[in-house]
Order: sequence, then structure tokens, then C-alpha cells
Amino acid sequence: EKLGQASANGQFGFGMQAFRACCERLRVRSRTGSEAPLLEIAVPRNQASGFEIVQLETPEDLERLQDSGTTVILEDIEDVWASNKEDLSVQGCADEIENHFERLLSRGNLEVLV
Repeated sequence: EKLGQASANGQFGFGMQAFRACCERLRVRSRTGSEAPLLEIAVPRNQASGFEIVQLETPEDLERLQDSGTTVILEDIEDVWASNKEDLSVQGCADEIENHFERLLSRGNLEVLV
């Protein structure tokens, strides 16, 4: 019943909609293999429908995701999410990801780049 409903929560809560609390835009890039097209969907914080999936073709984009996989990009993260009122750092992001996704990261078939 949730399929296709932008406002529906997933099994574990807000799911990918949680990005709206911390940044302006979420981009998801994915492909099923090295010969498959690289597709991207961009979701601005204040947009709830009318999303378009585009095929990326620049050598730079294709180089970043050469085989099958998915890349999630959070853009324009708000300063309020910085720890201890410090600037948001790469290490701070990595620490938060590790703290919240420890079980997922332990699988071994996942790579996180910050």
C-alpha cells in the first residue's frame, strides 16, 4: 500500500525521507552493472512529487561508479548538525554514520565514502 506514496514511512521509520531534516537535497545514483546505464534521482527538501530519473553519461560520473552499486549524496548539510557547535567535519560525519549504522557496516559488502 505504500508503493508510490512519497509521504509514506518505511518499515523502520522515515527512511530516506529523513534527509529533509538535515540537508537541502538528496541524490541517489545507481547502476546494475558496468554495462548498465548510470541513473540518478535528485530529491530537493521541499519537493514531494514530480521527480525525474536521469541517465548520467559524463566520464567523471561513470568513473565514480564503475560496476553495480548505489551512491547516496547529501548536499548542503545544515550547520546545526555539527557536533559540539563545531564545523561539520568529514570525521564527524563518518562517526555519525558508524554510530547509527554499525550493523549494516559490519556486512562487509558496503563501502561508505565521506
